[in-house]
Amino acid sequence: MHCLNFWCKFLAQFLLTQQQSRGELEAIILAKELAADYVVLDDLLARRKAQQLGLQVIGTVGLLLWMEKKQLLDAGQTWVKLQLLTGRHGLYLSPLLQEQIKQKLFGGH
Repeated sequence: MHCLNFWCKFLAQFLLTQQQSRGELEAIILAKELAADYVVLDDLLARRKAQQLGLQVIGTVGLLLWMEKKQLLDAGQTWVKLQLLTGRHGLYLSPLLQEQIKQKLFGGH
């Protein structure tokens, strides 16, 4: 883990005791070091810890929806990416949330 100052080392030790994965730790530390606008995290515990540290958190789903809103992806591309995340990569979204996202992307039936 690339960490140059005492704050980051302290933060890393604190978060390691909270059973965060290395990737989540590095994302939180990097966001803190860079004073990032957002950090992308899906794990609920990691999200809570990042928020406690004053970071703004966005999840993968929120990021994809933001990209669609900014016209970086169209609705179809966004939906396909979400389906890949849930079908192949194990991201859990409840059926209700999936339906809400579909409504947001494509409107009413």
